[in-house]
Amino acid sequence: MLTVTDTAKKQALRLMEDEGKDGFFIRVGVQGGGCSGLMYQLTFDNEEKEGDMSFENNGVKVVVDKKSYLYLVGTTLDFSGGLNGKGFVFQNPDNQIVFPVVSEDIAFGLKRREPNAQVRVARARQALEQVGVPHLYDRLVHTLSGGERQLVALAAVLTTHPEILVFDEPTTQLDLRLRNRVEQYIQALTQPVIVVSHDLDLLRGMDRVLVLRDGVVACDAAPAQAIAWYVEHCS
Repeated sequence: MLTVTDTAKKQALRLMEDEGKDGFFIRVGVQGGGCSGLMYQLTFDNEEKEGDMSFENNGVKVVVDKKSYLYLVGTTLDFSGGLNGKGFVFQNPDNQIVFPVVSEDIAFGLKRREPNAQVRVARARQALEQVGVPHLYDRLVHTLSGGERQLVALAAVLTTHPEILVFDEPTTQLDLRLRNRVEQYIQALTQPVIVVSHDLDLLRGMDRVLVLRDGVVACDAAPAQAIAWYVEHCS
């Protein structure tokens, strides 16, 4: 269902205490449509409604309405430190995957850029090889693990040969082997890269690290200095 990270748990409990809402639970809903795609809503509540579905993860009770349930499967609730006032963010590689078969989804982004079907197939296979999962080419998306979906979403972006890459928590949901492979690939990229992450080991390999706190840049320095500041002030 929905995974609650330790950071999100800590912040949710702190906010409920600060707002005098001890004993409340987290209510999550999804609104979608239009140009903005899916929009997640998070509130603290103490009353379940008809049709609600409740579960517990990492010691935190989460309640969702029936309509939102399917959109939240496989989603991770994390805390970034300054988004939408409270800093909770939802990460789900499924939102980036459209087609039921991996090969179809990766090739879709190339249709306007590459008219030759054989070239599209070759580039899709190459991208999967680059992120270490060539065996997933013909797999059905619904059979993939969370980490595998993360890598497929990354491969789909890589096939388009973007001039700049922005990674949002690229190592989330990956086991150690796949995480290390993604880190090595990011380090080998020749185009500019922006990485948003709480993975401090990953950030140690960057050229420059900015620490955001309460929506503003609190530290802008070399990795070692910025990470030391983060550990001292934010952990």
